[in-house]
Amino acid sequence: MHDKHHIDFNAVDTAVQLLRKISPDARLLGLKNLCINNGGIWTVPEMLTDKRPCLFEAWVYGIPAIGTCPEDLPRNWMTAADNALNAHASA
Repeated sequence: MHDKHHIDFNAVDTAVQLLRKISPDARLLGLKNLCINNGGIWTVPEMLTDKRPCLFEAWVYGIPAIGTCPEDLPRNWMTAADNALNAHASA
């Protein structure tokens, strides 16, 4: 598992580019695969049977994202990743 306090900026940039190249409908699966295959965190169950409000989390390469529905995760993760990349570039 990746250290949550370390951001791998090269991997983040590559992942953002990859997610931008695939269709928006496939980004959730793409982010899931990035998390699972690269030691990240993926808290979305396969079957969503409980209708109570909750937060879902995706965390990979040191970049976390949360959302109230799984479909929010790719956009939220890409926004967080872009923010981290921009801050790193201007540091």
